[in-house]
Amino acid sequence: MQIGPDNLHYVAVLMGEIFGHENHIATIPYQTARMESKQLGQVSNWLVWYAKNADATTYRQLYISRSMTEWVNDPSVLLENADDGTTRTPTRQEKADANLIPSGWRVFQRWNCSSSHVSYNGRSDKFYHHGTDEPCSTEGWSAAEREKARSSPHYDHICNPDECDQPLPENWLGHVCTAYCNAPIGNRLCPKGRKCGPNCHATAYPCATGRHWSVSLKGLHSNALQARLHFGENGFGLKVYADERPGHSLGPIWTDPGRVPASEKRYIVETPPRVLERILLMTTDPGDLVLDPTCGSGAMPLMAERWGRRWIAVDTSAVSIAVARQRIATADHPYWLLQDTPAGHRREHELAQALLPADQRIPFAPPDAPDYQSDPARGFVLARQQRVSAATLAYGPQPSDIIRHPDRPEADGGKRRVSAAFTVESDLPFTAVNPDAPYGERAADGADTWAGSGNGNGASGGGYSTDAIVQSLETAGIRVPAAAGAPAHTYPVHDLAATIEIPGATHTGAITDAAGAARSALFYICGEDEVAGPFQTRHLSRAARSRGDDYAVIISYGREGDTDTVRQAQGSLTVLQVIANRDHMIPGLAVKADDNALVVISEPDLTIHQEDDGQISIAADALTVYNPATGQVETQDSRSIVAIMTDTDYDTESFCARLWNLPQPGSTSERRLRQIRAAFRSDIDEAKWQRMRSSRTLPFPVPAARTVAVKVIDHTGMEHMKVLTV
Repeated sequence: MQIGPDNLHYVAVLMGEIFGHENHIATIPYQTARMESKQLGQVSNWLVWYAKNADATTYRQLYISRSMTEWVNDPSVLLENADDGTTRTPTRQEKADANLIPSGWRVFQRWNCSSSHVSYNGRSDKFYHHGTDEPCSTEGWSAAEREKARSSPHYDHICNPDECDQPLPENWLGHVCTAYCNAPIGNRLCPKGRKCGPNCHATAYPCATGRHWSVSLKGLHSNALQARLHFGENGFGLKVYADERPGHSLGPIWTDPGRVPASEKRYIVETPPRVLERILLMTTDPGDLVLDPTCGSGAMPLMAERWGRRWIAVDTSAVSIAVARQRIATADHPYWLLQDTPAGHRREHELAQALLPADQRIPFAPPDAPDYQSDPARGFVLARQQRVSAATLAYGPQPSDIIRHPDRPEADGGKRRVSAAFTVESDLPFTAVNPDAPYGERAADGADTWAGSGNGNGASGGGYSTDAIVQSLETAGIRVPAAAGAPAHTYPVHDLAATIEIPGATHTGAITDAAGAARSALFYICGEDEVAGPFQTRHLSRAARSRGDDYAVIISYGREGDTDTVRQAQGSLTVLQVIANRDHMIPGLAVKADDNALVVISEPDLTIHQEDDGQISIAADALTVYNPATGQVETQDSRSIVAIMTDTDYDTESFCARLWNLPQPGSTSERRLRQIRAAFRSDIDEAKWQRMRSSRTLPFPVPAARTVAVKVIDHTGMEHMKVLTV
């Protein structure tokens, strides 16, 4: 959970209570712009990471690449001449600009070769560096030493000076060797374990007090033979070259996430992409499911799409959903090379073999019965490298010593891709029904029985949401489209109060018509979780006609696609379908007279066209939208349409966008579409592209159920849905 400094402590206590303190993984500060304060200014936001089960949580280590200039400025770094092995410290000029380092010089760090705690099995003994692997040109073991060894109870059993490759102890009679004793002389240690004699000129390096060598003495000797040890006045250290290092391991403090430039922001609280990318790559694998319950502008689902994760994104704001939908639909991504393909399988083999010595590599053999499914969940082909340490150099790498970089997959040639198929669900046609409602449960066919969700006046409950809508009615009124050429009007509502029980209604009142005359109205204000549909319209209209009202007004946060609209009059009764802004759900927001908090919307004007091949297409000809510049609701042509989503086989329950049209997507998305067109120029059917950029869909077969649903999105992000019977 991302949170600012003001509420961090509240969130931490709450999450600790819910998940348990034992499932706290980390609290990560990431640097943002400095926030001025009378006291100490804040410079960070925070990521609070809890798990359901900390022991079962996925974690993938990430590394931050270092530039060569950063490497050269590290105090532990030296330069080595690849020709003669001489070393030196970088000059001041080379530290300022690493490009000035002469060709043939390598940058390396000198690592400590010891670890904490004393060893009692020989790894805290002195290390003797002989310089080469050749025996010293001195006398061998003396006759007395040989005789002493032969008198040992271990002689002829395991050890003797000529064959044992372990250091000869001071007390040979107490020596117990556990190693194989017939190793070649070249692998023996100096001086007492090799055939050099008492006058061996090897240099002794004691292990620091209270520590032990990271590898055995024999392992250190192997490091030395590979020219991996750097010797100096202060002992020796392991040489690890800059090109062998993966970079800094990502820790719990992030100082480099950057900010989202104001020119690129799509949402007021947009999180830097690098933060989201790290969260995703650190905690998930390709094919995993990511849930973002407050997606805002859709930055996280966009990042999940880019990195091959499945995703579900949720937001309460229609504007947020519109921005996220447009952003994901107009994005293009790299095409990562999949392991689950012939090319990916071969490349995986090549990368694995490249880390082995040349004499151990085997050629690629294709499987006899390949089962390639191009499934991202089976993984991407990732860059990898051997973890370099004294142990891996001495004994060879183990499988755990291979670093696979989840943030560095290989691209599949020059391929690009658009987002995978996704759907946008909003305001599903389901209503929460209170079983204690006085008018009983809704009948199966919704014909005659009123379903209340809780109060005595029908379905709408009270609370700040309903009160806020009432305040908007009295203060700002309802934005209504112009009719019969007359200018649009705001209809203020007055004298609004809960009345006697009227099945199918929640409030009564009056509104003024275009001539300024007061007309009686009956209102039904839906609950927060309720979607207005034909059922509510039918019951409210019935009640309004029986009372002799002039208007029946249904106010909701969402409506079904086949709901009656403002254009349908029932005799002398006018029915208004009003969409409420979700800001009404937020307590404390002030209502102003010029707010467009309650807007009457209509279904788009759609035309079904017969295509030559027996298929059909649908064109959106006009749309009624609220114009914030004029403060009026206007009927506009297709130039006001941002996007059209068509479910070509609607099942009346779940809308699935099977066709997209993007006539006027806005400047940011327009730029992205130009980039997509350039990236896919050779693969795009120009005729289909032009149709996609128009307000008329591509041809599609007539569905078996003959039901088609169309969602038209205007420039405010409002969805206008209509269900057609073909």
